[in-house]
Amino acid sequence: QSQYGAVPGLSMPPGSAQSLVAVFGKGGPGETRTLDRNQKILLYIVPCLFSLVLYVLFANVYHRAWHVVLTLAVSAFITLIVVAYLRSDIPFHFWLAAFSLFAVCTTTLVGVLSYHMVLSEYWLLYDSNTYTNILPSEPASGYADAGKLVFADGTRVDATKALGYKDGDTYCVAPIVDDLEPALVEFWAVGRNCCGARGSFECDDAWDRKARSGVVAFGGREKYSAAMRMAEAAYGIASAETPVLVHWVVEPEQIETKSWRIGISIMLVGLLIQQLLFAAIALGLNSALQANMFFR
Repeated sequence: QSQYGAVPGLSMPPGSAQSLVAVFGKGGPGETRTLDRNQKILLYIVPCLFSLVLYVLFANVYHRAWHVVLTLAVSAFITLIVVAYLRSDIPFHFWLAAFSLFAVCTTTLVGVLSYHMVLSEYWLLYDSNTYTNILPSEPASGYADAGKLVFADGTRVDATKALGYKDGDTYCVAPIVDDLEPALVEFWAVGRNCCGARGSFECDDAWDRKARSGVVAFGGREKYSAAMRMAEAAYGIASAETPVLVHWVVEPEQIETKSWRIGISIMLVGLLIQQLLFAAIALGLNSALQANMFFR
C-alpha cells in the first residue's frame, strides 16, 4: 500500500489495496488495464439480458409464483457477488459482474413496484370472471368472483344519492339502479376524489350516458364501506350485506389493457434509465482505469 499511496481520508482493511490495484492496474507505462470495444459492448448487453429476463418473469410469472421469481433473483445476486470477488483480478470480469449485479437489484426493485402498483390489478381482472346483462336487483353474492360486469340496458348510477367520505382522500360511493330502484342496493359505483360531500358523482365514466359496465374495485373496501353506511343513513336506503363495488366505465376491457400497458411502461422506463447509466459508465471506464483514480 505504501508503494502506491492511500487515498486521503480512506481507511482500507489489509489486503484490500492490493485487490483494487489488481482490478484497476498499476498505472505504470504500458501496465494499465483497459477494456476493448467488444468488452464494452458486452458490459452493455449482458446486464440488459438479465433485466429483460427478470422483467418477463415479473410481468408474467410473479402473480402466480412470486417465490420462484424472487428465488431466482436472489440466486443471481449471490452468484454475481461471488463472481465479482473471485474474478476481481480481471477488470472485464469484475465490471461485467458488477454491472449485472446492479441490473438484478434495480430490475427486482422496479419489477416489485410495478406489480404492486398496477400489474396486480391487471392479473386480478384477467383471472376473474366476466358477467353480462346483469340487473341491479340481482343478489350481489352471485357475483363474488366477478372482475368485469356489464349491466342490462337502463342501468345507471344514481348520483343524487352519492356521498363522499373524507379520510385523507375522499371516498365516493353512489348506488347503481335501474328504473325499478331495488329495495336493496346490491351494486355501488365507487371512486376517489371525484365527488362532493353529497349529491354529486363524477368518478370514471359516470358522466357518460353510454356507460353501463363496471370493473370491480379490489382496494379500499373499508373506507368505501364507511361511505356506504353514511349514504344509507343520509338517504334512507339499504345496502346488501356484501355488495359489489365497481368503477363505472364504458369499456371494462380498456381498463384491463390500460393496467397492463402502464405496468410494462414502468418496466421499460426503468430499463431505459439503467441502460443509459451503463452506457455512460462504460464510455468513461477506460479513462478511469488509465487515470488510476484510486491510486497514484
